[in-house]
Amino acid sequence: MGGAMFGDNLSFISDTTIAACQGQGCQMKDKFRENFKIALPAAIVTLVLILALSLGSNISGTVHNDYNLIELVPYLIVLVGGILGINVFVVLLLGILSGSIIVVAEGAVAATDLLGSMGTGAAGMFETTMVAVLVSAICALIRENGGFVALLAGIKRVFKGRKGGQLGMGLLVGAMDIATANNTVAIVMANPIAHEMAETYDISRRKTASILDT
Repeated sequence: MGGAMFGDNLSFISDTTIAACQGQGCQMKDKFRENFKIALPAAIVTLVLILALSLGSNISGTVHNDYNLIELVPYLIVLVGGILGINVFVVLLLGILSGSIIVVAEGAVAATDLLGSMGTGAAGMFETTMVAVLVSAICALIRENGGFVALLAGIKRVFKGRKGGQLGMGLLVGAMDIATANNTVAIVMANPIAHEMAETYDISRRKTASILDT
């Protein structure tokens, strides 16, 4: 679990990372640096706990799995592209194309099955996409009718200073996450309000994106 959380917080291709960075207008590599400060200490503590709890344990047996280093190419393309700041859609497209070429060339997947898998993946994201579009429209209506101004006024009365603004931002996206039960939708909902809060409390865009996706 510690490794999964560490990887998720530092992922360049996570849907929540994309939503947070696009919503705040920052580069994924900048958000990566901010999240690294949060994820690394947690990962170190987790590693220490695992080592402490596993010392003296009787661990036996071996695990053997076949692998092919060429299959790492798509992941490396995405990782390097994200670090270099290349457009996320271009990076993902390159990763998908390279991965598709490799698995088809190896005979691991037939071309027709590959197309079917792509269709299944797109269908799986349909509901999230529709909800995100609906939420964006609702947020626009709220902004137009002064809802954001009223909400920010209430937040400013409760939370003082930059640290208070960051805490309020975290609580905001957390509450929306609980309400929607979907991290990506919660970030899409919180993005416009968080953007206003960032300007009010003088919080950088990359820090805001990091808070939304932590």
